Amino acid sequence: MLTGRFQSDPQEASIPHIPASSVLDNITVLDLTRVRSGPTATRQL
Repeated sequence: MLTGRFQSDPQEASIPHIPASSVLDNITVLDLTRVRSGPTATRQL
């Protein structure tokens, strides 16, 4: 267990959850970063 200034409370450090807006609910995002990378990705887009 850490002591001193490095010890922190996990509840204190957590970021509050803010629900996302429903404006973009009907939009699907495709993540192709693992399929293509480099110059060919630019040509594909």
